[in-house]
Amino acid sequence: MVKLIVVGPRCAGKSVLGAHLEARHKLCHVEASDVMRMLFERDGKGAETLDEFAARTLIGNPCAVPNELFRTAPSHRRVVLTGLRSMKEIDCVRRLFGHSPLVLYVDAFIEVRVARCVARGRPGSSDHDANRMDEDDRLHVSMGLNDIRDHPDVLLLENNFTQLTEYFAAAELALGVKY
Repeated sequence: MVKLIVVGPRCAGKSVLGAHLEARHKLCHVEASDVMRMLFERDGKGAETLDEFAARTLIGNPCAVPNELFRTAPSHRRVVLTGLRSMKEIDCVRRLFGHSPLVLYVDAFIEVRVARCVARGRPGSSDHDANRMDEDDRLHVSMGLNDIRDHPDVLLLENNFTQLTEYFAAAELALGVKY
């Protein structure tokens, strides 16, 4: 059962929060990007990149990731799902799981997110700059990310913290005991 959905732009802190909640509160952390990557590997023939496939999938089948999650997620576990990109995906989660999980939108200044991306040391991250991050942001906005941020039922959290403990404390305070 999906209890919490954490969304936001790249490097805002979604995955690190999901991992923290999994370790501390025994939630099962599932990253939407991992599910989308699996779908891309299985069905992405003809798409040049994962981002293009994701954008096309969100338009043509916004329930693709929630459907796969519903099919494979353990029904007895509380799930924190990170990285959805549209309200249509969230609506699919609500319909499939029969309830409305909390939705937390995590954001951070672009300079903070670029620094985090470089610090990750992932392939291609060393040449990451604000212009490339801005391109990523535009792509995610086109997928519907701002519609989530602007939704009245979504909790907002700015993660410009330099210490993870501060971020986790702020997130847990924002979430309360609801999850």
